[in-house]
This record gives sequence, structure tokens and C-alpha cells, in this order.
Amino acid sequence: MLTSLGRPEVGSEPLNEANFSAFLNKPIKQSHLYNVLTQVFVDQPIKIQKSTSEQKSGLDSTLAQTYPLRILVAEDNLVNQQLIRQWLDKLGYRPDIVGNGYEVIDALKRQTYDVVLMDVHMPEMDGLTATTKICEEWSVTERPYIIALTASAMKGDRDLCIATGMNNYISKPIHVPDLVAALKQVQPLEPSHHSPSLDRSLLEPTLIALGGLESDTFSNFKQLFITEASDLVSKIVEAIETNNHEQLEHNAHALKSSSAALGGINLQTLCQTLEQTGRHKKTMEAHYIDEITSTFTTFKEALAGL
Repeated sequence: MLTSLGRPEVGSEPLNEANFSAFLNKPIKQSHLYNVLTQVFVDQPIKIQKSTSEQKSGLDSTLAQTYPLRILVAEDNLVNQQLIRQWLDKLGYRPDIVGNGYEVIDALKRQTYDVVLMDVHMPEMDGLTATTKICEEWSVTERPYIIALTASAMKGDRDLCIATGMNNYISKPIHVPDLVAALKQVQPLEPSHHSPSLDRSLLEPTLIALGGLESDTFSNFKQLFITEASDLVSKIVEAIETNNHEQLEHNAHALKSSSAALGGINLQTLCQTLEQTGRHKKTMEAHYIDEITSTFTTFKEALAGL
């Protein structure tokens, strides 16, 4: 049963649940529909979901204090602009809003943004084209985190957005919990340049496990990382030079995981981009060689200072 008004009634009596396998309230979330259909076909009892309006809104006014971000919204529809602005305002953010890809590029040249909420379909320059230009003009560690906004929920569309260089994806109509979850994934950029090469909060679990900064175990672990990471960087450079996507994906993934354990946020972010480049067989950018080399060198120096 599909309904816009919560649990339907006939007269003053609610409809008998036994007559229906499930109730879904509009607008329908793709995940809810998938779960219901799965449960119906395997003949499992269904826990009837409350509508979004019956659940907590997810609008935490302190989110911006915990996750301080400079947000640029790229959306041509005036109604959607106002809706997104209101949601972000209630989360504690004060976003800037533009209406097409050209305005996105201009805004990024004027100031630094941590994240762009990018509508895929815009006039003059669409979100995919704008993302391509951003990837061409800004290095991995200097460009904003890009979240695609699109009314299409097809997997192929999501893959296209990621392959173009976007970092995340939200389907329209936007649900606040999805927006909040996406914003929590963003690593803020430094206003003057890029984020610090070493994030102590990410390193902390490793320090606890290995006995702290002064332990021989941690010292040995650092040296092992540097040795293995140096080899991985060499293989990544070789993969870029020979246009070997499979080798790039494999080694970038390995370096991404190990650098994250030691708090190497910039190195981790760059490796994530390189991994996606290999996986989706995107064009190998020559500047990636300088970026991976310099980012790794900077991180080694940061580790040495611990």
C-alpha cells in the first residue's frame, strides 16, 4: 500500500494490516522499497517503516560546530536552492549558492571551499563538465570535496559521477540524514593551502595499539611503513608512466590503507583519487607523479617529527 498520509483509514477504522504485505509512505526512498520487496519475496515479517516526517528530522543545529565546512551549492532551480539553504542553515552552515558550472569555477577562484554540492544537470555548464574542469585546474589536495546532486537513482549514473571526479552522491529528493552523512565525510581544507599532512586524531588508534610514540614497536612500525610505502609510490609512478590502470588501482589502494593508519590524510586522499582513476580507467594525469612524490615526502617528514 502506497500512501501520502501515514497509515490509511476507512471511516474511523484503520485498514487491517493482514490485508497488506507492507505500507510505504510517499515520497518513497529507494532503500525502503528495496528492503520491502526483498522481505515480501522471501516471505519474512515486515516491520512497517514510519514516514520521514514521523521520524526525527536529523537537523542538528550543532553539526557545523563539529564539522566546520565552507560550502558552495551549485543548483539552478530556485526552489531547490531555498530548500538546501534552509537545511544547511538549520545545521549551522551559511552556504554560498550559484546557478551553473561557470559560476562554480569563478567562485572557487575567488575563495576556498571545503565542499561543493553539485547539481548534475544545470544550464550553460553542467555539473559533470564543471567537475572535470575542477580536476584539471586544482590538485587533489587543493580542490573541494564534490557531492553530486541528481534526481536519477540509477547505479550507472552514480558510477559516472564518481568516474568524472566527484567524491560522493546524493539522490533527489534530498533526505537530510543522507546530506548529513555526506558532509561528515568531508575533510576541511586549510584556507591558505591544503590540510595538514598528518592528522593526529586518525593516528591515535594506532598509537594506542602500539604503545605510544616512544615505544620501539611504533618506531619499527614507522620504518616498516616508510620502506613499503616507498616501494608502493615507485609502483604508482611506474603505473602512471606506463598507463597501467590495474597496477595503479592495486598499489594506490594499498598505500591508501596504510597511510590512513598513520594519519596521513593528504596521502590517503590522493591515493583514493588515484585508486578511482585506475578502477574507472580515467586519463592518467602527468601531474599525479609530482603530487604523489611530494605528498609522500611531506608525510615522511611529518612522521619523522613525531
